[in-house]
Amino acid sequence: MMTSFDFDRLTRKELMKRIGDISQVAGVTQSTIHDGEGYGVRICDVKTASGLRFTVLPDRCMDIFDMSYKGIPLSPISKTGLKNPESYNSQGFNWLRQFYCGLLTTCGLDHVGPPTSERGLHGFASNTRAKDVSVEQTWQGEVFTMRISGTIKQATMFGENIELRRTISLNHLADWVEIEDQVTNLAFQPQEIELLYHVNFGFPLLNTCSEMILPTTSVVPRDCIAQQNLKSSEQVSPPQCGYQEQVYFHQATDSAMVELGISNPELGLKFSYQYENQSLPCITQWNQFGAGDYVLGLESGTAYPASEADPTPAYSRLVLAPFETKTIKLKFKVEELPC
Repeated sequence: MMTSFDFDRLTRKELMKRIGDISQVAGVTQSTIHDGEGYGVRICDVKTASGLRFTVLPDRCMDIFDMSYKGIPLSPISKTGLKNPESYNSQGFNWLRQFYCGLLTTCGLDHVGPPTSERGLHGFASNTRAKDVSVEQTWQGEVFTMRISGTIKQATMFGENIELRRTISLNHLADWVEIEDQVTNLAFQPQEIELLYHVNFGFPLLNTCSEMILPTTSVVPRDCIAQQNLKSSEQVSPPQCGYQEQVYFHQATDSAMVELGISNPELGLKFSYQYENQSLPCITQWNQFGAGDYVLGLESGTAYPASEADPTPAYSRLVLAPFETKTIKLKFKVEELPC
């Protein structure tokens, strides 16, 4: 029976005696898609010795496309597949034609939720190319570190001027990945920031045996469909034809750190992410258990993706003064559950 090798027990010298280059077990590989609707999109494929693999998309807001652990998919890929940002139409609900799901889709930077007269669904961020993209891979003592960074800009004449600087970090042994975002208001007037981390979980991690990690003190159903299913809202259903999405707005507990995710006892895996409560006070649960559209979203944000008519828990909006920066950190981690 095949078992995992414990790379932790090897020093740097002992490891390098056994391989020609560190890329045999860990590293970042850069390439570009040359076919289909994703033509021209840069990708950074990342792997670690623990079995963690994922893809970063510099041309889609430095978001994370697919992620897997020891060959088991953790995140969903929607029927749209990956498209380049030039395919984006910002009007109405056209954002959905670009929504590949993936592990992380960034929504914002000044609007999340339903479209308005000036903003389409979930804003511009996820369809914006990053600039000043860099990949750093280097040994630091006994640890081989990897860092991918880039800058996303949203600006218009006579309007907002917002910059998002994202850094994704991990090392060669990691079963985790850290994301640090620095959001800066570069305008000369205060700017409200609406930022939502649309984190998505997919099959086979997402299954009827899966248990949600959702520590909250209050929950508000978005509409009557969600209200009707409130008692079973944290139970994962099998894929259903004609399923209508159910959305719930949560308020986190008073703990300093928040953890959101799911565990699957049949796979023996738990996958979650953590962040500081005060940085992202709004939690949105998106149950989309439809046939062919099978995904759970546990989304943290500075605002709820709600219309003015939708009921939500009370929260304080994030407004940045001119040239003020807000730093937000998230850490994703895979854990193998005890037998």
